[in-house]
Amino acid sequence: MQSDRVSLTDIAARAGVSRMTVSLVLRDDGRISRETRERVRALAAELGYKPNPRIGALMSETVRTRHSVPSEVLAVVTCEPTRDGWTQFDPCGTYNGIEQRAAEYGYRVEPWWIADPQLPPARTNRILFARGIRGIIIPNISRQFFTNWSGTLPINWNRFSVVEIGGGLRTPEVNQVLHDHYTGMFTALDELEKLGYRRIGLCLRSEDDLRAHHRWTGAYSVWLALRGNPAGLRPLVVDELQQEEVCRWIRGSRLEAVISLRDLDLEAWGFSVPADIGYAALHVWGEHPRCLSGIDQRDSEIAAAVVDLLVNQLRRNERGCPDSPVRWLLRGRWIAGETTRQVRVVKRPKPGIENEWLHRTSTAPF
Repeated sequence: MQSDRVSLTDIAARAGVSRMTVSLVLRDDGRISRETRERVRALAAELGYKPNPRIGALMSETVRTRHSVPSEVLAVVTCEPTRDGWTQFDPCGTYNGIEQRAAEYGYRVEPWWIADPQLPPARTNRILFARGIRGIIIPNISRQFFTNWSGTLPINWNRFSVVEIGGGLRTPEVNQVLHDHYTGMFTALDELEKLGYRRIGLCLRSEDDLRAHHRWTGAYSVWLALRGNPAGLRPLVVDELQQEEVCRWIRGSRLEAVISLRDLDLEAWGFSVPADIGYAALHVWGEHPRCLSGIDQRDSEIAAAVVDLLVNQLRRNERGCPDSPVRWLLRGRWIAGETTRQVRVVKRPKPGIENEWLHRTSTAPF
C-alpha cells in the first residue's frame, strides 16, 4: 500500500481499534495503554503511513488525499570552521538520530552551514525562509563561534521555531534538550565512591564549564561540602588542560581519581590507569583505545527528544523566542569501563549525593 493512500481509518481497521484511538496513539497520548500504542505504531510503520508535517493534528482528513505530499525540511544549523567540520563531533550519530525521528513525523533533515565565509548570515537566513524552512535545530556551538559571537548565532529568531541541543547557547533563551549535567556529576561521584575512591578531583576547560552553566563545578562543590571539604581538594578549571599544570594538580592534591570532560591521556603523562589513578569521563562518546568509565549522556535519546519538542512547536505554529522557554533534561547512565577499579571495600554504600543531608556530614570522616 502506498504511503500517500494510507489513512487513519486504514490503520484502525487493521488494528481493530477506533480511528480516534489511532489518532491518539500517533500523538503519543498517555491515555492509551502502552501495549496498544506499540502495536498501532508498528502497524502504521508496516503500512508506510507518513503524516503531513504541516497539519496541526495527525487526525486531519487530508492524509486521505490521492496526491503525494512533499516532505518539509528541518535545518540543523552548523557553525564549525569548515562545511563538514561538524561531523567529527558526531561520532555517536546524533544527526542520524535526528533524521530517523524526523522521518517518523514526515520531515526531512538538512545541515545548514551558517559559518560559510562566502555567504553572509543574513543571506543564509533569507534562503532558509525562502525555502519554506520553519524549524531549526542548533547543536553545540563551535568554539570559534562561541567566542566570536559571544555564545549566540546570527539567526533571525523571529522567523523560525528553534530547539537547541546541549544548552551551550548563551542568548537568546530558546527551548532546549540536554543532558542533566548536574545529576551526571553526582552519578560519577557516587559510582567512584562505590569503588572506594575518596580523593576525587575535577578538571575542566573554563569554556566547557561556562557552556554547562557551571553545573558540573556546582555539583562538585556540593560534594566537597558533603564530605567536609577535604584539605587540598579543589577543581581545576583552566583555559587549556596542559600536561604540566594537570600533573602538578593531581600530585599536589594526592588524587585517587580524576573526572573530566575530555579523554585525558594520563598514561602518556606518566600515570598508570587505573592502577595508579582512576579516570571517569563526563561524556563517553566515539571510539576510544579502550573502554572508558564515565557518563553516557544518551545522545540518541536526546536526538529523538529534540525533534519531538520542535514538532510540537511547529504544530502550534510557535515561532521566535518563547516567553517561558522549555528545558528537557535527560539523565545519563554510568558506564563501568576499564579506567576505574575497586580500590577499597565499601561496607555501607551511601544513599547517593542527591539524598544526603548536608548538616549530617559536618563531622563525618573522609
